[in-house]
Amino acid sequence: MRERPAPVPASSAGPRHSRRNSMGFTLLELVVVVTLLSLMLFMAIPRFQQSFADDTRKTAQWLMVQVPRLKSMARLHKKVYFLNVDLSEQLFWISHAEMNDTDIEAALKQAHLLPEGVRILDVVPAGGDTTGSGVFAIGFYPKGYSDRVLLHLENDRGTQWSLLVEPFLIQAELKEGYVDFKQ
Repeated sequence: MRERPAPVPASSAGPRHSRRNSMGFTLLELVVVVTLLSLMLFMAIPRFQQSFADDTRKTAQWLMVQVPRLKSMARLHKKVYFLNVDLSEQLFWISHAEMNDTDIEAALKQAHLLPEGVRILDVVPAGGDTTGSGVFAIGFYPKGYSDRVLLHLENDRGTQWSLLVEPFLIQAELKEGYVDFKQ
C-alpha cells in the first residue's frame, strides 16, 4: 500500500497562496469590468436617447406601418379602408366603408393618440386644398391603390416631418421638414 504525502501546513505554503484566498480584485479584473460596463453604456445610451428624444419620429413610423397594412387589408377584404386624421382631437383612427355607428365608436376607442408635444399640422391632398381642422379621411381601395396625400407633423421643438402617401407605392415616404408636392 502506498503512503500519502503529509499535508503541507498553511503557514509554509508561502505568501502566494495566501494572496489567492484574499477577498480583493486584481487590477486586471477591475479594468475588464470597467471596460465591459463602458461598452454596455456606450451601446445603450443612444437607444435611450432615441426612444425618449423624438416622439414625432415614432408617430411617423406608426403611420409608415399603417399605410401598407391598410393597402393590404383593402385588397384582402375587398373594402375601402380609411385612415382618419382628426386634426381637432389630434388622433388617428381606422375605419372602412361598411362600418355602422357602433363600429365607428369602437374604432374611435382604439384610436392612436399622439404623444404629448406632437401635433398634426395639416393634411394636403394632391390637387386639393390644405386641411388644417376637422377630420380628413385617407382612402385605401380594394384594387391596391390609395389617395395621394401629404401629412405634416411637428413637435414642440419645431422639428417637422412630412409623410407622403402615394397611390401606387406600398410604402409611404417619410421626409424631414415641411415638404409640398412640388418638392
